[in-house]
Amino acid sequence: MKPISSAFAAIIIVLFAFTASAQEISEKSPLGFSIESVSISKEELSSVFELKTGNRIDFNLGENRIFSGIVMHHTSKKGNLNSVMIRSADDENSVMQITRQELEANQFKYVGRILNKTKEEGYKITCDDDGTYSLTRFDASKLIEDCNNTH
Repeated sequence: MKPISSAFAAIIIVLFAFTASAQEISEKSPLGFSIESVSISKEELSSVFELKTGNRIDFNLGENRIFSGIVMHHTSKKGNLNSVMIRSADDENSVMQITRQELEANQFKYVGRILNKTKEEGYKITCDDDGTYSLTRFDASKLIEDCNNTH
């Protein structure tokens, strides 16, 4: 009986170790790093809109960070508004949504977010007064409601 109880104890220890590491990963941001903001180029944002549904993309976030994924949805509304939804290749719970609005001929404004339904923080695309775009961390827990707790 002693070998069985030793094996059982080893399995319990492995399960606790796995659970602890899984909790550690789930506390990270949807991008797998915890920084406040990272710059992104207009060219990188624009390139997303050349893709079709099903295409793979490696979105360069600078500083050796990449959001890899598959275009899930690409729509065009009223000619001046386009949206792309990308599911992460690394984590099926993470999605990137980018919308482009054409303000005048060849002048665009971009907005969007990266969210993960299992994480409390996300990133949104922001633009400063100089026209420089960034992904900026924000508290996503207020955006995502738990559908299981509805009455």
